[in-house]
Amino acid sequence: MPVLAAFIMLLPGSYALAQKYNFTHYDIEDGLIQSQATMFSQDAQHRLWISTYGGACRFDGREYFGLTKANGLNSNLLYAVFSDKQGTLWLGSHKGLSRYRDNKIYNYPMPDSLKGKWVLAIVQDKNNTIWTIVDHHLYKVNGKNLKAEQVTGTDYGSVTNIVVHTDGNLYAAVYKKGIYVLKDGKWQPFIILPDAETPLHITEIAFDHKDPKIVYLLTFQGLYIARQGNVSVYKPELQSAIQTTCLSFEQDADNNLWIGTTNGAYYFKGSNITHFTAENGFSDNPVTDVYNDSSGNVWLATLGSGIFKYGGDSFLTFDETNGLKDNQVVMGVARYNNHLVLGTEAGLLKLEGSSFAKLSDNSGLTIGRVQNLFTDSKGNLWVGAEAAWKYSNKGFELIKGTEKRTIICYTEDENGIIWMATPSGCIYYENGKVSAVENTGMFITSILAIGGDSVLLGTQEGVKLIVGKKLAASYKEWGSLNNSAIFAMMKTRRGLLFATDDKGVFTWDNTSRQLKNYTTTSGLKSNAVYSLVADNKGVVWIGTGRGINRMFYANNSWKILPNQHDYPVVESNQNSALYYSGSVYIGTAKGLSVYSTNVKRDVPVSPYVMIEDVQAFRDGKAEIINPAGGSAVHKLPSDGNHLSISFAGIYLRDAGAVTYQYRLLGLE
Repeated sequence: MPVLAAFIMLLPGSYALAQKYNFTHYDIEDGLIQSQATMFSQDAQHRLWISTYGGACRFDGREYFGLTKANGLNSNLLYAVFSDKQGTLWLGSHKGLSRYRDNKIYNYPMPDSLKGKWVLAIVQDKNNTIWTIVDHHLYKVNGKNLKAEQVTGTDYGSVTNIVVHTDGNLYAAVYKKGIYVLKDGKWQPFIILPDAETPLHITEIAFDHKDPKIVYLLTFQGLYIARQGNVSVYKPELQSAIQTTCLSFEQDADNNLWIGTTNGAYYFKGSNITHFTAENGFSDNPVTDVYNDSSGNVWLATLGSGIFKYGGDSFLTFDETNGLKDNQVVMGVARYNNHLVLGTEAGLLKLEGSSFAKLSDNSGLTIGRVQNLFTDSKGNLWVGAEAAWKYSNKGFELIKGTEKRTIICYTEDENGIIWMATPSGCIYYENGKVSAVENTGMFITSILAIGGDSVLLGTQEGVKLIVGKKLAASYKEWGSLNNSAIFAMMKTRRGLLFATDDKGVFTWDNTSRQLKNYTTTSGLKSNAVYSLVADNKGVVWIGTGRGINRMFYANNSWKILPNQHDYPVVESNQNSALYYSGSVYIGTAKGLSVYSTNVKRDVPVSPYVMIEDVQAFRDGKAEIINPAGGSAVHKLPSDGNHLSISFAGIYLRDAGAVTYQYRLLGLE
C-alpha cells in the first residue's frame, strides 16, 4: 500500500523558524476520537468531519460526535471522509466504503476480485454520482453496490487520484499516463505526462482557484504545475527546501499553497516558503491532509498529534526559543537604534535577527526589574526600574534623585522635559535635575503629555491634570473615571483614550466634550485594559487581561473591530506596547506577542445557524415535529402551543465568540 509506506518515512526537515506561529491544536484530550487523523470534509451545516485511525469524528467548534465499529462501521481504520450535497456522509476504510445516512450505516460489499479493500478517495460529480478509488481501481456507487469503471486506454487498477472540478466533471490521475476527464460518459485525455525514467505517481489533483488553466499535481517527491498541458516542477528554487515525502496539498482562501509532508507542513506565500514544525508551534508528525473550509480556515490533519487550525501569519510569539528564558514576563517594549528592546525582570534584551540577546554597556552592566521602557525625541532609551536610567552610546546613566523611586512609566512634553510616574508621586527631569510636582503624593499608574505645559496623571482614582508643573482641577466631565485605576492613556486626533482596570476603555472627544465607555458588552475581551498603541493605519490596539482588541474611529464614533484572525488569549502587561515597522508588539505575562498590521481585512463571516430540532408539547408529552431541522410545514393543535426549539451557531473560526439572541415571529 504505497501511501501507508510513505507515512512512516520520518525524515528530518530542512530548516525551522524560531518564532511561534498561531495554531490552535485539537487532540484526544479535547474530545477528538483518535489522534491519527487522515482527512477532512465539511457538511451542509458547516460542521467538520474528520476521519481517523479510530473512527470518524464530527466537530462543530465545541462538541464532538463519533462513529466507530460500535455504530456499525466495517473498520475503525479510516482513510477518507466525504459529505455529499444531499447530506450523506461517505467513509473510506481499510475494508471498503461505508455510507452514513439518517443515523444508519451501510457497508458496501467489496468485489472479491480485489486484493486490497482500502478506500483512499471519494468524490461526487455534477450528476450526483459518488465515485471512489478502491486499491487504485475506480468505482462508482450504483444503489447498494459498486460498479467498476475503467479509464479508456489505460490499464485496470492504475488510478491514483480523482477530483471533481467546478465544471462538475470527474478527473482521474492514471499512473504513467496523466490526467483524464469524463465528459458526456466518455473519457478524454486532459494532461499527458512526459516520458521519464521515474514515472510520476500523482497523489492529488487540484485546479487553481484564480486561473482555471493552471492545475497542480502532487507527487511523493514534490509539487508539479501544469499550464495548458505543459508539466513542470513548481518553483524549484523554493521546493529544494523540502527534503521529505509529500503527502497532501491545498490552496487556501488567499491563494497561498500548502504541502503536508512526513515532517510537518510547508507554506508557500509569494516568493517565501515557511516550514511549520513543533519548534515553531505546529508538529513534526506526518500531515495527511490540508483542508480549506467554507469560512477560509485552514485545517491540518496529522498522524499522532490530532488536528490543527492555522490562525494566519498576522500573529507570532517570541518565547524561550528566541532567548526569552522560561517565557519571561515582558514589562517594557521600545525601539533603540533601529533595534527592538525588551525590558524584563532579568534585564534588557535586544532583538538581533530572530533571537534576543542581552543588552548591556561596555562594562557588562544591564538593568533588571524593568517596569517600563521609553524612547525620547533624541533617540535615548529610558529604563524605568528601581530608579530612572538613560541609555545612549555612552552606556547607562543613573538619573540622580531617583535612586529610591520605582519608575512606572515616562512621557516627554513639547519642551523636551521627561516626566515620570512613580508610586509616590510625579517627578520630572529638566536641565539635568529631578524635581517633584507638589501635591501629587499618590500612586501614579500612567502619565501622558497632551500639549503645551499640560500633563495627565493616571492614578488609582481617576485622572489628574498638571498645568505649568502644578496640579490643576481636572475636567468635571471625567467624573466617571474617578473610581477606576487608569493603566494607560493615549492622544488621538479627536481627543484621548483611557484604559481602566475595571471599566474597559473610555474615549474623550475634545469637540463634543463627551466621555464614552466601551466594555465587554461592546466587544472587548476584558474590562481590564493594560495598554494602548496606534498603528500606521489609525487602528488602536488594545491589550487586555484576556487578549487583544482593535479599535477604529469612523462615521463620528469609535468602534471595536472584530479580530480578523483567531488570536490566542494573552495577558497583556501595563504600558508594554509598541508599533514598529508594520507590526504591533505587546509584552505579555508569557513572552512577546507580535501582530502584523499589513494583513488584509477579512470579509466578516457569520456563524451558520442550524435548527437541530423542534418539539411540541401536548398533555406533558413531547413530539419532535421536524427532526434534524427539517423544513416541513406543521400545524399545531390549539392545546399544543408549547414549543421547544433547539438551535446552534456553527462557527469554526472562533466558537467561543458566538453569542445568542433570538426572536419568534408569527401570529398569536
